[in-house]
Amino acid sequence: MATQGHAEPRRLAASARNSARTLALAVLTTYALLATPSTGAPPAAKADVRLPRDVSLKVTVRPSVLSRSKRAPFIDDDAINKLIHYGYLPESYRQTGNESQLTDAIRQFQRNAHIPATGVVDELTRRQFAKPRCGLPDVQPRGRDKSYRRRHKPAAPPDACDTHYDAISVIRGETFIFSGQYFWRTNGTHKPVPVKISKFWYGLPENLTKIDAIYQRPHDHKIVIFIGRQFWVYNSNTPEVGYPQPLTALGLPESLDGLDAAMVWGHNGKTYLFRNDMYWRFDEAVGQVELDYPRDISVWHGVPYKLDAAFQYGGLLYFFKGRDFWRFDDRLMRVRSPVPSSSAVKWMGCPLTTARVE
Repeated sequence: MATQGHAEPRRLAASARNSARTLALAVLTTYALLATPSTGAPPAAKADVRLPRDVSLKVTVRPSVLSRSKRAPFIDDDAINKLIHYGYLPESYRQTGNESQLTDAIRQFQRNAHIPATGVVDELTRRQFAKPRCGLPDVQPRGRDKSYRRRHKPAAPPDACDTHYDAISVIRGETFIFSGQYFWRTNGTHKPVPVKISKFWYGLPENLTKIDAIYQRPHDHKIVIFIGRQFWVYNSNTPEVGYPQPLTALGLPESLDGLDAAMVWGHNGKTYLFRNDMYWRFDEAVGQVELDYPRDISVWHGVPYKLDAAFQYGGLLYFFKGRDFWRFDDRLMRVRSPVPSSSAVKWMGCPLTTARVE
């Protein structure tokens, strides 16, 4: 009986020590989850809690716990969703992302928006998030491995003030200008920055050197891109299933090895395709060029053969060749002036040189 009387206090003491450890762990876990940058706790802090008598517990608060709590004051799920949608964060960030990756993405977004790159979703950044967008991402997350990059060394960006345009189009309210492997995207408020075509438009050929023509379809706002003998239809920057298809699928001749330009003419809402000295009118409803085409480009008085690009902008039609462009008069069916203007000055905001500007 005496032995049992001594064992009971020892059992109670051990139980009390276990309860104390459990309580201490709960207190420290709560502290870690509620901690913010203002607490001054280091990212990997060690907390030493001393309890009465012989109970001592040392707990390490892991950085991942504090990083989640530090994120709360300046980022929320809506902001993360926008950064993923605009291409600054990969979809995998939701499971594997870290604080450094998030801060870098915010800074990149801020630099593209021409606001201070603080790395924090401040009031200016929230206003930028709230602005209406065209729906297209700003950038594409990196997806190529190192061996691919070694095999496909990127060409240097062209000089925006000294280059021709391979294609140009208004897409969802923004002007896209293409030259070589790059394009510029401008809305008229900031100086455009060159971006690799392959980093933005999924599914194009890996050996892409340029695109030939591009336009936005009037009936569904999908984007059509022409490269050589093929064309792609895109929803935003992702290709539709079943593409590319050959130009012959549009009713164009098998002998045609590419297009020079494509545009939707605001005068009648019809789509026009150009090559060398010929042009076709395309019926969007039927999906074929009209039967009494091609015709000679000379119908468009003053427009040169072998165009580089054409598009409708601000209610006016423009044709491009080399480093120059012509503005077209729809009513008179001729260019407004036989003397071309500088594309760089008009569309890139480059300094005026010897080029004539209308």
